[in-house]
Amino acid sequence: MRATFLLIISILALLAAQWWMAGRHDGAIFRGELHDSDSFMRLVRVANLIDGRDWYDHSIARANAPHGHTLHWSRPLDVLLLAGAAGLAPSMGWQDGLHLAGVWLSPLLHLLTLLALLWAARPLLPPSGLLWLGLLFPLQLFLDFQFAPGRPDHHALILLLMVCALGIQIRALIDRRTVWAALLVLPLGLMVWVSVEGLLAAALAFAIYLFCWIRQGRPWARHGLVLAAGLAAMSILAVVAEHPSIDTFTPHLDVISIVYIVLFMLVMSAFAVATFIRPLWPGLIAFAAVPVIQLLIFPDFIGGPLAAQDPKFAAAIFAYAGETAPVGSIRGFLLYFGPALLALPHGLWRLTQARDRRPWALITSGLVLYLPLAMLQVRWAPYVALLALPGYCAVLTTILAKIGGKVGMVRIFGAAIGQTAVVLIFAFGFLLLTAQFPNNQQVGVKCPQNAMARYLAARFPQKQRILSYMTIAPAILYRGPHEVIATPYFRNAQGGRDTLNFFRAMEVETAFEIAERRNIDLVLTCPADRESRLYRPDRPRPVWLQPVPLPPELAQWYRLYRVLL
Repeated sequence: MRATFLLIISILALLAAQWWMAGRHDGAIFRGELHDSDSFMRLVRVANLIDGRDWYDHSIARANAPHGHTLHWSRPLDVLLLAGAAGLAPSMGWQDGLHLAGVWLSPLLHLLTLLALLWAARPLLPPSGLLWLGLLFPLQLFLDFQFAPGRPDHHALILLLMVCALGIQIRALIDRRTVWAALLVLPLGLMVWVSVEGLLAAALAFAIYLFCWIRQGRPWARHGLVLAAGLAAMSILAVVAEHPSIDTFTPHLDVISIVYIVLFMLVMSAFAVATFIRPLWPGLIAFAAVPVIQLLIFPDFIGGPLAAQDPKFAAAIFAYAGETAPVGSIRGFLLYFGPALLALPHGLWRLTQARDRRPWALITSGLVLYLPLAMLQVRWAPYVALLALPGYCAVLTTILAKIGGKVGMVRIFGAAIGQTAVVLIFAFGFLLLTAQFPNNQQVGVKCPQNAMARYLAARFPQKQRILSYMTIAPAILYRGPHEVIATPYFRNAQGGRDTLNFFRAMEVETAFEIAERRNIDLVLTCPADRESRLYRPDRPRPVWLQPVPLPPELAQWYRLYRVLL
């Protein structure tokens, strides 16, 4: 009965958070708007599969026109969206079914993440702690936005897998059976398959097993061996599923490839030495050799997933994308990391206790790993929020228990008031505290993409080649037959460079050469959009750009020009 009540209250809190997010921006999500460029492009990608495009074809033919470009995204999230569209297609058709699946997939993953988090933290928290965990989880705003309606993005799937992996690791450290290491292969393997940023979670698991092996002997090395072998096998499966046979052995750093298969096999070999050879020193040498051999085989590995990307275009993407910015203010620090300020000291204190030391070592190590990364790039903040919540709720539970230990009516009444105040402080304290600091972050506005994309599709039924801001290009692709040049993805450096040079050019000849070479039909700008900071929106308009009238609701945002070549 208590568990049912806990579940109902937690789900209601989560649904309230989802409804609030869906209603933002005057409910634009219910009128066809999606969260961002990635959301539109993800549906373009799945629509290509529905239209019969080859599974191995990761290209977007109408982007970087006339050349096209490939995406580094992997297929697991596409499969979920495709399954949702297939389930809805009989009643509303494939196109509307895909869109509805795209709107509500992330909220569904949000619900599953809540359930997974309650399961993961069950060995760590009493029932009252799980209650507060369920209620506080939807109040982590930056975490909620990863699961927002209209955001069919792989980050939501990664966070769900992260929580599943966390729950399995906690049980592995308590139970000590090797079967848990085998089960851990599934969520961690899928994380790396979905995005190579999942390597950090895998590295954390390996580090914990390595530390336990050094401290407590070979049984823990066997855990690492099983996990590494499983991840190597799953990576091979992922590469075969993602790439045709001619591309199987091509090293890619930004997506699952032979690079990461070799890495897991090297880790597996090191754990094998630690498992079957009794002295520590051969195993330590084997682990030290892993990065050396990896870099000898793949020297670019040291540059990370974005090694060898075009620096000029990469700088433009980073300048636009707020999630790659550092946390540069007290307000931002409190907003993103408030619970971690209590969870990290609590986790360090838990390390001094004999009971439940290893699971808390895992969570605390995760905070130590992800917190500096999140301060450098705020995109890592959701991981910090997930790892901080168990410790945060443990502190809350302890305080409430101490306040509640009163005798007598007056003391009980006072304890109830005190407990209520403490709960409100833990729930909303950091949010209210951030309001006391000025918001110096210049985020800027985003122009409404869906309405403009729909207008272009209706106004120009024949295919047009459009040079636009890179962030509206995916919506144009999704809503109509048109071609675009730049998209906000590193692999489209050619289209990105031409767009930057066109909108930054002060010489008419430079812009004209790009328009002529690309055979551009239309040019679309949105001076109010924050992307305009990358360009020179106030430059003189060439005479060969003829203004095209727009409806008033779009003219307040956009400028559209026909190219007269």
